[in-house]
Amino acid sequence: PQMASREDGREQQRFSEQQEDQGVVRGVLCDLSGVLHVKGVPCPGAVAALRRLRRLQQSHGLALLFVSNTDTDSHAGLIGLLNAMEFDIEPEELFSAPRAAKALLQERQLKPYLLVHHKLRPDFEGLDYEADEADAVLLADMEEELDYTKLNTAFQVLQRDGSTLVAMNRCRYYRDRHGKLSLDVGPFAHMLEWVSGKEALIAGKPSSVFYSGALKKIDRVASETVMIGDDVNTDVIAAQAVGIRGILVRTGKYRPIDEDHPGKP
Repeated sequence: PQMASREDGREQQRFSEQQEDQGVVRGVLCDLSGVLHVKGVPCPGAVAALRRLRRLQQSHGLALLFVSNTDTDSHAGLIGLLNAMEFDIEPEELFSAPRAAKALLQERQLKPYLLVHHKLRPDFEGLDYEADEADAVLLADMEEELDYTKLNTAFQVLQRDGSTLVAMNRCRYYRDRHGKLSLDVGPFAHMLEWVSGKEALIAGKPSSVFYSGALKKIDRVASETVMIGDDVNTDVIAAQAVGIRGILVRTGKYRPIDEDHPGKP
């Protein structure tokens, strides 16, 4: 215990010195998939890194919020998955694209046809409409559950005057459980935009509205907040666009070419 205490002291001292050199950090936004874990398997060192952040949270009043586009599980299911990996995250510490999408649908009083994974449907109870009564389409990652019939039905809903397309995110791909890059929501959102002629409302990252909502939730300003993610576009560059400092990790969907991005993560 005495050795651990000394190490905590050194850690806090290093953090204070970095604050002086690189600017004050009072808030941290942290992605989940690709940063803490990849499809239920913790990234090397992630559990220990989060514990260090927790210590700084206690010693320096650091605000910590987990922000995620993960949309293949319910809020409760995702929290359960994270805690089974020993991340010990409370439900209120997770700000997700599905939660933001639900708020958007309710605010605009839309009746969506849901293109969402079956595990996510419980989070949209009361907002699940048949195609013939829908005035919107909510598009999420359905993995193998997505097919031509569902996409064509969504296209038909979007032909109606005043109909709205809402997409969880614009991510192009993610790292799957087999270590391969797989299609995310972005390509399908782009397809429905192109064929319907309607621009999608983006509920999660890289939407500036999403990042503004995250800052509001932790009561921090952008200039004193960092965003940690594995996607150079939706995590890092999008955060930088609203004044948040971006930190790109070398796990998840990261590729060496990302470091040559003109946005300079």
